[in-house]
Amino acid sequence: MGDSSAQTYSGFTAAGAAASGLAAHDAASGLRDAGVTLGASFNITARTAVTGAIGYRKFLGSAADSPVVAVGDSGQMFATVGLNFSF
Repeated sequence: MGDSSAQTYSGFTAAGAAASGLAAHDAASGLRDAGVTLGASFNITARTAVTGAIGYRKFLGSAADSPVVAVGDSGQMFATVGLNFSF
């Protein structure tokens, strides 16, 4: 991730920090996160399927040092479920 994107997604300007109550953070470029995802799809009919995924993602480097991450956890689990229809 470049410096501009890093600052947009995990940085805090002095004004943003004052408004949020969190510390200012100048995010640097680099690898933002790493993770693993496992997905599956089950066909209900020839045109309809249920899909799902579970995964884990961990913030790294400057993104992990962001005050937003400090409020929570640098590692996050997630899950999705969807219904697909082909036409």
